[in-house]
Amino acid sequence: MEEMNMISCVVKALKIADEMKLNSIAFPGISTGVYNYPLDNCARTLVDESIRFFQINPQTSLKKI
Repeated sequence: MEEMNMISCVVKALKIADEMKLNSIAFPGISTGVYNYPLDNCARTLVDESIRFFQINPQTSLKKI
C-alpha cells in the first residue's frame, strides 16, 4: 500500500505542476525519513511515474524534473 500512496503523491504533484504551467518540479526523497520508505524504491517510483506522465501528457508544460 505504501507504494500506491507514493505513486498517487507523485502523479498528483505532476498534474498540479502542469496545471500551473510550471516548467520544472523537484521532488525530495518523499517519506524516506521518518516513515523509512526505502530510498531506492522512492527514486524508482519518481522516475517511473515521471516517464509515464510524459508519455501520457506529451504537451505538458513540464520540461525538467
